[in-house]
Amino acid sequence: MILDRTQWQNTNILMISLAWKKRAIPLYWKILTHKGASHLTEQKAVIRPVIRLLKGQKIMMTADREFHSIFLSHWLKKYHKLDVYFVFRQKKIDDD
Repeated sequence: MILDRTQWQNTNILMISLAWKKRAIPLYWKILTHKGASHLTEQKAVIRPVIRLLKGQKIMMTADREFHSIFLSHWLKKYHKLDVYFVFRQKKIDDD
């Protein structure tokens, strides 16, 4: 699964897609009423229906740096017993 947000013309779309043979097939999306990044409530609203739809299947969710929230990680962790796993790209931390 791929969690992503895109700005298409004046429309801000938050979506979760199925990665299949080098393609992303949108499964569920939400049109956001604001510009810019999504917040936790909107992210949960997009993820929850897909987890229900794929119940009983192993789910690996990926996302870019926009979705680095520790709160989203903690929320998804409770689904671990349902075989929901996730990998979120993090911002680089300088070692200096």
